[in-house]
Amino acid sequence: MTLWKKSWFVTLIAVFCCSLWGSAGPFIKKGYALFAVDPQDTASILVFAGLRFTLAGILVLLVDWLLHPQKEWKIKPRSVLCLAIFQTTAQYIFYYLGLAHTSGVRAAIVNGTGALFALLCACYVFHTEKMTSSKLIGVISGFVGILIMNHFSFGLELGTILVLLSQVSAAISSCLINRFTQKEDPVQLSGAQFLLGGLLLIGIGLLHGGHSPHGPMSGWFVLIYLACLSAIAYTLWSLLLQSNPVSKISIFNSLIPVLGVFISAFLLQEYDQAFAWTTWVALLFVSGGILFVTIGKDKKVRKSV
Repeated sequence: MTLWKKSWFVTLIAVFCCSLWGSAGPFIKKGYALFAVDPQDTASILVFAGLRFTLAGILVLLVDWLLHPQKEWKIKPRSVLCLAIFQTTAQYIFYYLGLAHTSGVRAAIVNGTGALFALLCACYVFHTEKMTSSKLIGVISGFVGILIMNHFSFGLELGTILVLLSQVSAAISSCLINRFTQKEDPVQLSGAQFLLGGLLLIGIGLLHGGHSPHGPMSGWFVLIYLACLSAIAYTLWSLLLQSNPVSKISIFNSLIPVLGVFISAFLLQEYDQAFAWTTWVALLFVSGGILFVTIGKDKKVRKSV
């Protein structure tokens, strides 16, 4: 058994990745504050996001090349473009704008619904899985959690709606990744789509009058951290998925909203919302929903690629 298959090591790396992803929301909001980015300045927000993912793409491709200098280029331009649009450009347009209009705690919980949307896309859009009773319970549980977070109001705030849309885009990209990586290298694909998606975000932002971040050195450290976060977490997660069943790894996704809430409370001083009873109940429903989805009996539909 290799190191990447040992349970203690899998747990350690998976929790580390989830901690990185859970910290993204509050660090993005920190970046807004340090660079004095106005929540209404959509164009500058997109430039900020684009710089992060352009750097992340460069890091992924550079590290992959350093570790495997003889590896052949095994990705298709069409695959890179599709993922750049859904996984980086569309997802993070919605996510960054959503964070500008909601709290880090609320975004962390809503962000935990990505696995549920991915299931719905896999079952009803790409037809690669079949819905089961446990998965249906998980989907319902996740959306009940969102309603609780919004005090059972169907009139969701703008920030919540935008973060939800980002998770829909992420779900589509997850299904595309599953399809593309049957024949293409996942690390190269990630690095290339990060790079292209980041450049698209920068271009869109600049064309609409956005400006590059300017502010204290601490703001640039936050931006570099966000880029490293994406590069490191994705690379490690890909290595885990390469050596282990998907169900064994994906179950750790339930940690992301939980960790995100506590990191947001610590970094953004959102203690009142983090420790409100609605937050804890919402976390219970969202995390429980993800667990139902990932531990239920899996029925896959074989697809042609």
